[in-house]
Amino acid sequence: MPSIEGQLILIVITGVLFFAFRQVQYAQATLFITLLVLLCFNLLGEGFEVALPRVVDTLLGCGLAWLAVAFIWPDWRFRQLPAVAERTLKANCRYLDAIMEQYHQGKDNRLAYRIARRDAHNADAELASVVSNMSSESRTSQKLRDSAFQLLCSNHSFLSYISALGAHRDKITAPELLTLLDDTVCYVEDVLQTEVVSDEHVETMRHQLAQRISQLAADADTRAPLVLQQLGLLVALMPDVARLRRTLITD
Repeated sequence: MPSIEGQLILIVITGVLFFAFRQVQYAQATLFITLLVLLCFNLLGEGFEVALPRVVDTLLGCGLAWLAVAFIWPDWRFRQLPAVAERTLKANCRYLDAIMEQYHQGKDNRLAYRIARRDAHNADAELASVVSNMSSESRTSQKLRDSAFQLLCSNHSFLSYISALGAHRDKITAPELLTLLDDTVCYVEDVLQTEVVSDEHVETMRHQLAQRISQLAADADTRAPLVLQQLGLLVALMPDVARLRRTLITD
């Protein structure tokens, strides 16, 4: 054991190194602060009495940290992906329902609409966070990471189409267009419930809606070209969203 003067010098050195490394190398900073504490207690004549319990506590803490990293984090976020995806898609549907209601009744920025819009954007941000965490998790398969990223991109498009409809949600009086809006919302909700709706039925609905959108778009009297454009994009996007959703659930 160094002399008292040597221990004082080591205390100064370890203290300086702790502050130098605590922002860049936390593991090394922890080592230096541990040495500093042990040297301080040793000067008080309690070095060995304090050292053993501290070593045991350190090893126990390291073991608990390893178990948490190996079996809980960040893997738990990956396991939540199907549930997060479901919440995100349902939030989008609620946002779309709130917009369609205002196409019938007129533009109104009431609380229920703002909550639906906020929930949709928050859910999209949560999905992005989970997918981002998955990209650094080596235990997840490349196929699952690719599917999750594709779903994230598709959901961004999904939400942007809905938001475009929400930005132009003035009351529409044309019955043909209102019926088309209602049928499109039903189609979106049916596609996202593929456990009870067959792929053949979904494809039939998509083809019929695409034809109706084309017919209305060709009508010179229509005053809602942007609405028709966004509806067409939604109808075309939904099969891909449903496929990616099924992939995440089955994987």
